[in-house]
Amino acid sequence: MPIVTWPIIQEFVRPYVLRLRDLWAAEGYSVGAVGQWGESRLPDPVPFLEAKIEMRGSLRGLDPDVQRLGPGLYVETAARHGVALALGLDSRLIHDGPVAAIAARVRAYIAAAAPRGRFTLVINNVPGDTPPEHIQAAVAAARLYGQYPLAPDLESIPFEMPDVEPFADFCRRRGWRWS
Repeated sequence: MPIVTWPIIQEFVRPYVLRLRDLWAAEGYSVGAVGQWGESRLPDPVPFLEAKIEMRGSLRGLDPDVQRLGPGLYVETAARHGVALALGLDSRLIHDGPVAAIAARVRAYIAAAAPRGRFTLVINNVPGDTPPEHIQAAVAAARLYGQYPLAPDLESIPFEMPDVEPFADFCRRRGWRWS
């Protein structure tokens, strides 16, 4: 697992997150831990997914874990616990592309997770030098495949990259200075 091990999460992270959550709840705030990942490196990822639900109140899975384990495990775990689900796209995929692979991943995650509702697709940690068309492809694919009511067979809907106004033109049209 990255940075910390599952035993460290169990002994140190989880108890303190729950304690902080309870202290903040007493003040009227809702807080939870975010950003944990690495479950695909565990022999049994389900206890970690359940700990994430306990610490956050929902389930958030990030690539590469979701890609390695499959989105179905996250969907099943979120459904079993009756919580919302967020799946985050791989920052390397968003950066490197190609556009067709980005659209395919978006479609796969929406097809697996969106039918039960309470689903958010996350474009996670976009590197600064990511080609804009890759981000535009992820957003366009989310709009195409993520419209409710969902199409019965998302695989049958072809993805075509839409014409997108360059950001510099958008800024100039809005009267903003852009160099």
